Amino acid sequence: LDSNMQIASKCFHQPNRLPIRSAIASSYNAILKQQPQTTTTFQYKYNLHRNFTTTEDDEVSKRRRRRRLSVAIVGTGPSGMYTAKYLRSSILPKKQKQQQQQPPPSTKQNDSEVEEKLSKQQQEDEYDLNIDMIEKLPTPYGLVRSGVAPDHPEVKSVEHDFDSVFTSSCTKMQFMGNVQVGRDVSLNELRDLYDVVVLAYGCESDNKLGIDGEERLKGILSAREFVAWYNGHPSFVHIGEELSKLLSSSNQPKQVVVIGQGNVALDCARILAKGKQGLIDTDIASHALDVIGDGIEKTIVLGRRGHVQGAFTIKVCVFLLTFLL
Repeated sequence: LDSNMQIASKCFHQPNRLPIRSAIASSYNAILKQQPQTTTTFQYKYNLHRNFTTTEDDEVSKRRRRRRLSVAIVGTGPSGMYTAKYLRSSILPKKQKQQQQQPPPSTKQNDSEVEEKLSKQQQEDEYDLNIDMIEKLPTPYGLVRSGVAPDHPEVKSVEHDFDSVFTSSCTKMQFMGNVQVGRDVSLNELRDLYDVVVLAYGCESDNKLGIDGEERLKGILSAREFVAWYNGHPSFVHIGEELSKLLSSSNQPKQVVVIGQGNVALDCARILAKGKQGLIDTDIASHALDVIGDGIEKTIVLGRRGHVQGAFTIKVCVFLLTFLL
């Protein structure tokens, strides 16, 4: 068991590893089989991840735990990532300011004494803030990954900013993918394990229009479902089969109506109009290319009011007009 725990500990503390996935190392599974029945799998993983050490003495470990602020952020979309970013930036400047105000070491001290003091200070300050990013999917970044149009790569460049949040050495951050709150761990358990719990999981349902037939008629999709499908969201792969049947059921010219005139509505219309040839160089999901085919012959964008009152931005409108013209 000791050797297995050492292997699992190394797995957790390597910076390029993403802990708590659905499939974990066999050595770690051997440890989980010996956990008490009263402890949930998530709690046991958390305890091993946060409290197990092999190189620290008890005094240093206790000091770190006293100084540690633990935060759980449920959801790793833009709201969750910006929460982690600005939470970190609000704490680290105070820490850096305290370090700058410390008097310089005396010249009478030898190098070994100075190095020892600096080492102790680093040990005390290393884990001032611990952030665990909990995500239902195996990948982070939410709508940046599954909501932005595939032909707008410049919008997705914000991922580089989010990457820096994970790779920064100033904060102890961990990504926990394939963990669903309510299934793998309860909210009450998270509140017991962390000092702060932030819920940033976003919207998981659609607003209904109240139109007769929208619940029972075939061929009606919400923009959330359609956009998630062509961006490769694993929970919406099944939509492709339904769309394929609808678009190939008749020899008549294909026609689609998009209700709404915001940016997402124009994104949907543009994706449908471009077809495979216009999207093959983008990062659209490969399964969507075959279904969309050569594009939709006629797409109607339907709104309650005129284009002057439309919610779309000029930039998105220009993208659509540039393609059509």
